[in-house]
Amino acid sequence: MEENTPKSAEDALHKIRTFILKQMQEGADKETIKIRLMASGVREEVAVELIEQAYVQSPPAPPDEEFKAGSLLPAMIGGGLAAVAGGLIWGLIAVTTGYEIGWIAWGVGVLAGTGVVMFAGGRKGLPLQLIAVTSAVLGVLIGKYFTFYSALKEYAAEEFGAEVVAQMSMLSPGVAQIFVESMGAMMSGFDALWVILAVGTAWGIPKAKALQPAEAD
Repeated sequence: MEENTPKSAEDALHKIRTFILKQMQEGADKETIKIRLMASGVREEVAVELIEQAYVQSPPAPPDEEFKAGSLLPAMIGGGLAAVAGGLIWGLIAVTTGYEIGWIAWGVGVLAGTGVVMFAGGRKGLPLQLIAVTSAVLGVLIGKYFTFYSALKEYAAEEFGAEVVAQMSMLSPGVAQIFVESMGAMMSGFDALWVILAVGTAWGIPKAKALQPAEAD
């Protein structure tokens, strides 16, 4: 029978710490983790010491930040409102100044992520990140659509007169179709950059703190 080497002991310790981390991520409390470790052959005093080390070095997320299914609907409402508000603000500024200020699209991402977290009661997690990203993209599209519609009205007034403009509606399927068909021509490289930043920011705000494995002594 081979003797236990320092390397194998270190590997065993790493496996135990990884197990503790996984249990913490799944929401198990200290007592439950200890019982499971003891059931696998770990002495009680060793289990207690390693669990305490894990909680000090990789504390679990605060309970009020843990994701709950009941947060989904409020998060979608918050993200939707942020998307509409951010998109309209961006569109209004573009129409008023005559310039599409790209970094405002980044702000749409900030609004989306913040709105999701606020309406979710401070909860965080992957589902809320997905909602925030979707809201950010929606907000950018709303801003683009608002700007496009304003430019389309000006063009229609010059080419066809005020009567045609009076019959146009922002919610018209025809206008929406023209917008979709024109998306490729409207998007520049800088637009893509600001959209990426908006999405990245929206993704990061509702991100839950990840637990990291404790380093071996």
